[in-house]
Amino acid sequence: MPATESRTATIVWTMAFSLSNLGRAAFAEADYRRASVHYQEAIEIRETLGDARGKALGLLYLGDATLAEGDPEAARKTWGGRGHRHVGACHDH
Repeated sequence: MPATESRTATIVWTMAFSLSNLGRAAFAEADYRRASVHYQEAIEIRETLGDARGKALGLLYLGDATLAEGDPEAARKTWGGRGHRHVGACHDH
């Protein structure tokens, strides 16, 4: 991969990482709607990058925010309903 592409990928990955952290900060402040928005943006970026682990972690956080908003059924779907078998397993035990 040429240096420019590598740098661009690093910048995009850093954006996803930062959005996840913003989501965690919003969650800590009990602003679950804002946390969900940040998590969703980070998930989209990680999907574009092919970062399956990062996307799975984002889905885990998104499910937590959805549950905190009072929608356990949507949270369960988020944890396991997007093709990430490991995410659902994290909350079934």
